[in-house]
Amino acid sequence: MKNIWEFLLQTMEVSWAALFLLILKRLLADKLSPRWQYGIWSLFFVRLLVPAGWTGRYLLTVPAVLLQTLQDGAEPLLSSRFSTAYVPVRISLGLPWLAGRPESPTDWLFVLYLAGVVFFLVRYALSYLFLRLLLKNAQPVSAGFQARLDALCGSFHLRGCRAVILSKLPSAFICGVFAPVLALPSEETDDKILLHELLHLRSRDALQSIVWTVFCSVHWCNPFLRYVFRRIGNDLESLCDQRVLERLTGEERRRYGELLLTMTNDRYPRAPGTTSLSNGGKNIRRRIAAIARFRRYPAGMGLVSVCIGISLLLPLLCGVSFVTLPGCGRLSGISGETFSARTSPSQSLSVSPNLGNTAQPSNGVHISLQDRRFSPSLSAARLVRCTTAAGAMDTFAKGLMLANPIWLTAAGSELEQAQIARLLDTVQTENLCFTGDYYIYNPMLQEDGSWQFLFVFPSAGQIADTAGEALCYYVFPASLDEKEDGSWTVAASGAYTAVCAQTFPSGAYGNDALPVMTTVKEGETGTFTQFRQLVYTVQQSPESIPASSGTAGPFQGASAVWSQNMYSSSVSAPDTGAVFSFAYQTWQFLWEADETFSPLAGCSRAQLQVTLTDEASDGSDGAYQPPPDWSSTQSDNHFSVSGSPSSDAWTGSLSTGGGSSFDWSGSSIPLPDTKICRLYIAFDGSLQEYMVFP
Repeated sequence: MKNIWEFLLQTMEVSWAALFLLILKRLLADKLSPRWQYGIWSLFFVRLLVPAGWTGRYLLTVPAVLLQTLQDGAEPLLSSRFSTAYVPVRISLGLPWLAGRPESPTDWLFVLYLAGVVFFLVRYALSYLFLRLLLKNAQPVSAGFQARLDALCGSFHLRGCRAVILSKLPSAFICGVFAPVLALPSEETDDKILLHELLHLRSRDALQSIVWTVFCSVHWCNPFLRYVFRRIGNDLESLCDQRVLERLTGEERRRYGELLLTMTNDRYPRAPGTTSLSNGGKNIRRRIAAIARFRRYPAGMGLVSVCIGISLLLPLLCGVSFVTLPGCGRLSGISGETFSARTSPSQSLSVSPNLGNTAQPSNGVHISLQDRRFSPSLSAARLVRCTTAAGAMDTFAKGLMLANPIWLTAAGSELEQAQIARLLDTVQTENLCFTGDYYIYNPMLQEDGSWQFLFVFPSAGQIADTAGEALCYYVFPASLDEKEDGSWTVAASGAYTAVCAQTFPSGAYGNDALPVMTTVKEGETGTFTQFRQLVYTVQQSPESIPASSGTAGPFQGASAVWSQNMYSSSVSAPDTGAVFSFAYQTWQFLWEADETFSPLAGCSRAQLQVTLTDEASDGSDGAYQPPPDWSSTQSDNHFSVSGSPSSDAWTGSLSTGGGSSFDWSGSSIPLPDTKICRLYIAFDGSLQEYMVFP
């Protein structure tokens, strides 16, 4: 914990866990033994160490969202060193530390909290040291008492320790971990009290007392947790009572209860690193009630106790629910508002097919990011985790289509508020109109593990250019990153481009007008070029499809039909855990002849043949492989085209290609198997040149 917001989140989550355990212990107080009543606090101990929200889940999401809202409202007005505005409150360690010099009020508030932690730790440490000094100079016990103590240890197979007498001591106690001392009052001490303390020594309960004291200091300003830590100390004493009763018989058990009754008016303050039979009158009355139930617990409850602890482990440590993305119910929208694509089939846009769009602003819904920064919806969006690559892409794309800052924030990087504002301004002021479909083009894995790719959005209108009416695509370059916690984020990586396409195929199967991955190689006969497109679609869950859409929604695998979805009236809600449903790759190969290549002169037939083989099954490493067949038959892995250089229709080039889908459905970006592309050029049936890609 390095700032006040992280501490508040941690102490809130720990408090919910403690409250749940207290309620559970109350319900099972007369059914499970003190051994379980104290043992269940081991889950609480781990919860104290585990950072709140480390899995993206919380025990209660509403307080986490409210805390994030407070941070989003306060930090933009400050210049904090310990925290950053609009960054989700996430914790890397459940213990506090100072990360630098404070500069803002929230920084100083955290410093004040740390000062309290140090104060209580020093206070407890000094009280322990003072007690050790007293015991160092205390009177040793007599030889007769030491023999009696040794005999008691031998009877119950316990380890002894140095014993001293301290005047005015109300009750015996063990002090220390590595060099424990048994402190005794000057009055006669019953063997059952000695047994109680020796059992504390055997279980190293003094060490546990120190651990709980440290955490009590960490959460010193939380009065509820201070009460919880006192309850833990009381349960530790009840557990030791249970151990004593298991070693006593008959009348001795009754006398042990009578000894406790004599201490009901004691108010003995305990120092860290010590144990004592006495822990206050009210607590002793609870312990006597537990003694009365000794051996009345049903048989087999030990197994039940273990099962209860195991079943509670993951929920308490990992949380029980994610923060849900606002506006992702049955109907798309934000806080009751319904957002739909701002266009109609009759709308026509006048734009130039270049880097921008010159249309006038629409009268559609305008959502200002500035107006929504201090809002629970945006704060909740910062706590949302896109758990898959496809989910981050789906959330970002739909946020862009609807100019929805909440969805863009959920999918975007933590520090990309300015970029999100620019995207919203671009969509709204340039009146970009979408059909509700989108495609993911040409993802490429980078050296740093991120992905670069293109969002391709079909426009709902037509572009009027010099060639007449044409279909328009909006192409947005973007990047995808996986974070340390396993979530994914998307960020725009450049300005969008409006692309005109004279042809009308669905973008799900590639389009010559859309960006391609190009590789060029020069040969003796001419220039060889490979064009490649990878196109991905995202599966939409039925829960995310608007009930009023009247359609199965876009991106239902390969069944997305352009004519059915071109004028979709609404966009389905994002799915932060979406998977890919369909992927398609296209290949295009172009050979442009070198007119100066002498064998080309007088050639009556030039032929380009392409064969594709899996890299894993091809061990030739680029060595020449003869073409399997010079026929013009086309297949998924065999393309062939020919032309006549002596004909007037000869253009000086040959082009062929094809496409195929590869079946895949998953949460990360799939890539098809790498292909070795072999290109052959023949003149009048005689092989002239051979080229290999890549």
